[in-house]
Amino acid sequence: MNLWARITKAWEVLNGYHLQDWSPDRQFYVNRSQDAKRDIPYAVRRKMLDWAREMERKDPIFNRYLDLCEQYVIGPTGIRLLSASTNRDWAKAADAEWEDWQPWCDISSRQSFGQRQSLVERDTEVAGEAFIYLTYGSTGRPRIQLIASEEVETPPKLANEKAVFDGVRQDELGRALGYFVKTGDKNFTEIAAEQIVHSMEPSRIGQVRGLTVCYPVLDAMLDLKESIEN
Repeated sequence: MNLWARITKAWEVLNGYHLQDWSPDRQFYVNRSQDAKRDIPYAVRRKMLDWAREMERKDPIFNRYLDLCEQYVIGPTGIRLLSASTNRDWAKAADAEWEDWQPWCDISSRQSFGQRQSLVERDTEVAGEAFIYLTYGSTGRPRIQLIASEEVETPPKLANEKAVFDGVRQDELGRALGYFVKTGDKNFTEIAAEQIVHSMEPSRIGQVRGLTVCYPVLDAMLDLKESIEN
């Protein structure tokens, strides 16, 4: 079969399968199991997080690991954003706007965007996740606010709500719709998922919340710590 005949045959197959045979049967989705049997429940995840925070406070080896993560993932000044536009004037204006914004990016501190990146990286390693709230300042300019893992949890009144798992409201397919953030001892605010950047490294399909990077070796780290202290 010559080249032209092969191309013609391929086009006939492609045309028949992709361009003519529309089928509503392809709209089938596998609904995520709402009982979350394969996911780690809040109490277990929180206990691991508390251990990881304790190791961060007291373990020099873990702290050195975290410092190296910040150094080699983010760098000393953070990951800089530069315009890739071929229009030099526009690129210059965009870069100037960025440099004007990034020192005051955070609504709740005076840390720069580079410093905030380092903190997000560090907390993603320790807690397994960090939440970045996309909001606005008093002047109407875009701002961010970092939210720790401990601040996102399920309100007690929604404990039996199947659509809410570990502080995250989900649709029937498992996609996040909103996050419940503590605003007081017993008060919560639901923030739409479009306004939250959830920084995490999932290790399995369907994982909702992040896990500390050291969770596979937590027992060994705690045993080593106890042996050194004794």
